[in-house]
Amino acid sequence: PAFALASDSKDTDLIKDKPRDPKTSILTKNRIIFVLGVGLALSTLFIFLFSLILSLGGSETFARTIVFNALIFTHMGIAFIVRGKSMFKYNPFLVWGVLVIIILQVVITFTPALQNIFHLGF
Repeated sequence: PAFALASDSKDTDLIKDKPRDPKTSILTKNRIIFVLGVGLALSTLFIFLFSLILSLGGSETFARTIVFNALIFTHMGIAFIVRGKSMFKYNPFLVWGVLVIIILQVVITFTPALQNIFHLGF
């Protein structure tokens, strides 16, 4: 998805925005807080999910598999969110990239040899 985002079409409305002061950092305080907040929220969510599965009697391997898949699919969602454009403005590279990742994720999750490599299972 990163390469697909890099090949995204130009934003025609970008010219309407005021230019950023070249003396200011690209990584602003608000962006740092946002990134840290999202990271902390997702980490907390995944730890909670892992703990919940274990408390419901699931195995550690099963909990790891669920969290691994949740992490991958969450990042696919983030790829669409950071795009900053309407979901209806089409980027075929992003859509195909996400589809390839989903297929690979299913293969990794359900192929016994790959389950052993990634320590996944049911």
